[in-house]
Amino acid sequence: MESSVLTSLEYERYQELLSRLLPEMSNYLVFDALGECIWRWHEECPPALDDIVIDSKDGLQGEGITQILLRGVGLVSLAPLKDAAGALFGWFAVVTPALGKAPHHGTRGTAIAEGLDLVVAQITTELRLNQELNTIAAELVDRYEELNLVYVTDDQVEDISKGKAALETLVENCTSYIGVSITVLILPEKNITLFATETGNAVAAQHLIIETMRDNIFPWMAGDKQGVVINGGIDPLRATLCPNIPYKMAAAPVVFGEGEGEVIGVLAIFNHLRMPDFSNSHRNLVEVMAQKTAKIIQASYDSLTGLINLHGFEWHVEQALQSTWATGANHCLLDIGIDRLRIVNDISGRKAGDELIRRVATLIQAIVRDDDPVARLGGDQCGVLLRDCPLEKAREIARTIAAEVRSMGFEWQGEAHQTSVTIGVVAISADSESVACVLSAAELARNAAREQGANSIEVFHPSDKRLAVRREGMRWVGRIQKALQEDRMQLYVQPILPLRARDEAFHLEVLIRMQDDKGDVLPPGVFMPAAEYYYLMPAIDRWVITHTLQEVEGLLPQLDVSAKGYIAINLSGQSLGSSEFLRFVVDAVQGSAVPNEWIGFEITESAAVGNLDKAKRLIDTLRGMGCAFSLDDFGTGLSSFAYLRQFNVDYLKIDGTFVKPLGEDPVSEAMVSAINHVGHVMGLETVAEFVENEAIRAKLVSLNVDYGQGYGLGKPEPLQAFFQRMIMPGNDETAYECG
Repeated sequence: MESSVLTSLEYERYQELLSRLLPEMSNYLVFDALGECIWRWHEECPPALDDIVIDSKDGLQGEGITQILLRGVGLVSLAPLKDAAGALFGWFAVVTPALGKAPHHGTRGTAIAEGLDLVVAQITTELRLNQELNTIAAELVDRYEELNLVYVTDDQVEDISKGKAALETLVENCTSYIGVSITVLILPEKNITLFATETGNAVAAQHLIIETMRDNIFPWMAGDKQGVVINGGIDPLRATLCPNIPYKMAAAPVVFGEGEGEVIGVLAIFNHLRMPDFSNSHRNLVEVMAQKTAKIIQASYDSLTGLINLHGFEWHVEQALQSTWATGANHCLLDIGIDRLRIVNDISGRKAGDELIRRVATLIQAIVRDDDPVARLGGDQCGVLLRDCPLEKAREIARTIAAEVRSMGFEWQGEAHQTSVTIGVVAISADSESVACVLSAAELARNAAREQGANSIEVFHPSDKRLAVRREGMRWVGRIQKALQEDRMQLYVQPILPLRARDEAFHLEVLIRMQDDKGDVLPPGVFMPAAEYYYLMPAIDRWVITHTLQEVEGLLPQLDVSAKGYIAINLSGQSLGSSEFLRFVVDAVQGSAVPNEWIGFEITESAAVGNLDKAKRLIDTLRGMGCAFSLDDFGTGLSSFAYLRQFNVDYLKIDGTFVKPLGEDPVSEAMVSAINHVGHVMGLETVAEFVENEAIRAKLVSLNVDYGQGYGLGKPEPLQAFFQRMIMPGNDETAYECG
């Protein structure tokens, strides 16, 4: 027990008690474990404990009270003070003056001992309580420091430069807040090793510690994935993991990635062997800090491949751009797309696709230099920054990557897949305006390469007209996204009218327009190609479904909900390919007050065939809820009739390329007749697109087609305007507006 605990008591209270019990006492004293007097009643200097006990010091280690008669002093009664474990930490002494030459034995000595026993029992209890309180207080201080460590270590970083600084701070904080001799972080695959000491100076064993962590501890934790504490004494793990390190250690793995994750490094704290042992609390704390390390890494690295992610890559490109502007250095960027990844996912599953991405990423890293950053930029997209590399050399590296990927092969559970990539190459020059411009130029080149087929490589040249067209398409991406965010899309509808008999039911197809920043309304032909090319159709489809149901629902109080109707909303192939899309549509339909019988959907033949299983599931699910379905653009596929049996739809829309030449092209007439006949045999109603004039309408009537749609029957108009006319039928228009 520390002397500070002995000095914390108010011994005057016990002295008063003893004065009542033993009024003849001349002095009271408290000695610490070393025999030094730390409290006395009278100011006169008492004899040292060694002087009091003379040759009897060893006897004081026993139990009970020792009484010693000293010439010129009197009877000294010494009671040992012990902690809860029985360890001696001091003595309480009382001095009784000598009465002549009579020894202090018998009943008088016994009375002194009994009185002293009572007081010492109370003193010991209070000392032990104080000791426990001090221990708790010290632990609270430690916990406070540990909480401070967790709190002050920021794991919210935005890019790789801030990530590196955050890791350095984390390692330094572990050393100072936990109060250890050394903290080490190693991330071998990231080429990161950080070492911090309590003094800030290197230690003699620094190289040995790093080498042991890399060669012994990291491989062991890669399999075990558990933290470990190794203290002094005999520990079997010390011989296995760190036999030559003269320190106590608490370490935890840095686990990174999805699911169970992968061990990518180790965080460890070390203390000298003479220091107190590390506890499980220390291990838990190190594990928390290892988790923070993984979170910092995640801000800059892709969890699937371990490559730098887009944010981290942008930082490297920014540094390259700065060096080019400053010194004229030559750098190049490769944008690498993995071909047919979706096919691998559809045939062999998502895990197979993920494994293919990992293998391609590993192959790319093996080909380029260690200091050339390799990144995963998107689902099937990787990037490489080739530092100090001329354009022709970059093209050569791109050819090597394409050839190696093509020859590597990929097999999953007995299913073999062809592997290939398409690559866009761009030089980073003094004319490069920004990181965004460099990345977009590389993506333009990759997209152009993909149009040429697998294993193609395209170098970006600003003067290339094809790429200029692509660049214009990319500009539309931001405009479309902004229009969706600001609800500047507009819903139009075009009627689908019966050709052979009057029908009181309304049939509509929902169309979309976009209002630009100037307020002009743009037709879909202006922006939809870019939306399809840059995979914005799922966002547009969701917007159309949500707003169509909202607008019609707002008009329901004024509409006859018992009326028969059909509002067809187009679904893109990109949406069909999304596993979450069906749930979105089901939730939207179930959450809307619009009668399910009014809600319909149109899917193009090519989209349905390209996503066969998902299309069938979506159609069957929504038709089960009462919604109707049309198969659009029928007849354009090579195997249209073969696939028609696969889809449980209500309407068959005959592609307009066969309808427009009616009356002039006998082959088109034969195709329309055949499609119409097959549709009727299967119990479907048929709809002809592009009915632009009365002659086409008349021919369709003669062919027994059920419905028509086109400018000759009704032009697109805002959805609200159409339903307002339903509410106020006096404003009706001619059924067939030809022209």
